[in-house]
Amino acid sequence: MAGYTRQSAGNIVTGGVIDAADFNAEYNAIEAAFNASTGHTHDGTIGNGPPIENLGPSQDFIVTSSVVRAKTDDAYDLGTPTIEWKDGFFDGTLRTDLLIVDETSTFTGNVTTSADVSVGGNLSVTGNTTIDGNLTLGNASTDSVTFGADIDSNMIPDDDDTYDLGASGKEWRDLYIDGTANIDSLVADTADINGGSMDGVVIGASNPAAITGTTISATTFVGAVTHPSISAAASSNNSGRTYIQDITLDGNGHVTGIATATETVTDTNTTYTGDGNYGITISGTAIRLENDRRRNSTSTDVYSGNTHDYTFYDASVGIRWYTAGAEEMRLDNSGNLHVDANITAYSTTVSDIRLKENLKPVKEPLEKLSKLQAYDFHYKKDYKHAVGVIAQEVEKVLPSAVIETEMPFHSKDPEKPETYLAVEYDQLIGLLVGAVNELKDEVDELKGKLREV
Repeated sequence: MAGYTRQSAGNIVTGGVIDAADFNAEYNAIEAAFNASTGHTHDGTIGNGPPIENLGPSQDFIVTSSVVRAKTDDAYDLGTPTIEWKDGFFDGTLRTDLLIVDETSTFTGNVTTSADVSVGGNLSVTGNTTIDGNLTLGNASTDSVTFGADIDSNMIPDDDDTYDLGASGKEWRDLYIDGTANIDSLVADTADINGGSMDGVVIGASNPAAITGTTISATTFVGAVTHPSISAAASSNNSGRTYIQDITLDGNGHVTGIATATETVTDTNTTYTGDGNYGITISGTAIRLENDRRRNSTSTDVYSGNTHDYTFYDASVGIRWYTAGAEEMRLDNSGNLHVDANITAYSTTVSDIRLKENLKPVKEPLEKLSKLQAYDFHYKKDYKHAVGVIAQEVEKVLPSAVIETEMPFHSKDPEKPETYLAVEYDQLIGLLVGAVNELKDEVDELKGKLREV
């Protein structure tokens, strides 16, 4: 037997004297043969015995060179509800009739399912998701679906003339279409049409409707066409001279008579008043803007610019800048600057020692740094790729580097900004400097020990 050598072969013979030392030597040799690392191996070689392929009180598990399996199908458990295995590593396919995950799981590869998948809690997916087949979201009117991203495809119903967009009592608010709206029937509480044409349209078919316009063209007018008298007005065009007072139409809407009136208006008001509260000064016949053109109010909103690009001085929020009609930058009343895109600038951080006190070296910077994890990720808002840290993790290690601030451009409603955590990355630089110095001290210490050797 491998690992075993006879010790007292000369003494342990018929008629020989066997003492305690002989037995001790033999027992020690047998014990060594079964040593965990140097003894009997059962590897199938000569002297080591055949491999052990059957395990358990009833040979319940069978181990071969290519498979580890149970003796009987669907009869044995791997672990118990209270005594669990730690980690499992599989470089192939894991096949199971039922998979129950009772803690957080992370899938870094593709997941393909051919049967139903039930999720009892929240499901978070980071990255692109492709679903082939039918998809049902919610099973009751109390369920809701929230989209935090734009839709990058057509929205086409499965059946024609079957499904509604909204319902009575649950209407969508505004509809923006930069193309053609093809609608069989349009029922609107109010409509403001600023261009285009309407063919085959009857206005006021069920109830009389008033039409106001600069020019109204039609093949046939049904009913009398009238207009209110303007004789009570000072002037139809405020000119103070001749104006049209009455227009007479026949049954077909043709003009058969026009009555005019004249009125002489003498403007004797030659006195103008400039209000300094609005930044305007009048001196004689000269009207000019004051050097200080601030609105003399703390609660009045002021706009400057044009309808495309302008500055909005919002008394309740701060200063807001718009380009192309959309808010792109905000300086709130707390002094926080929010920008909805990249900032290209030359930047410095105040670090003069004359502005600081209570200076102390950072304790265990390397230990603190080792508790942080660097992540490769995408922002939910615009799917922009970035590398960085998680504010909640930094807060546990270096609380002073994390601030809580309102972020209007990352909120569902910029007018009601939500609060998020932000990381002051310049503080992490200080932690990195301390960690590098700590590593250098350790390297210098190791170099010293090597020189002594």
